[in-house]
Amino acid sequence: MTKKLPEFKNPELLKQALTHRSFLNENSGEEDNESLEFLGDAVLGFLVGELLYRRYKEEYDLKPKELT
Repeated sequence: MTKKLPEFKNPELLKQALTHRSFLNENSGEEDNESLEFLGDAVLGFLVGELLYRRYKEEYDLKPKELT
């Protein structure tokens, strides 16, 4: 039922991704996941926008400038 996770190429990046900001209150010197979350949200937003634009541009006669 449980699968073993693959080996991560960058264990420090994994550690950062799993570290919540509240953990840093008692553990200074670490990095939290907020910058990775921001970057991930931006990439996801771009990909969803691109997907929607490609899917509906002809159906609704969309122009790139109309999406801003």
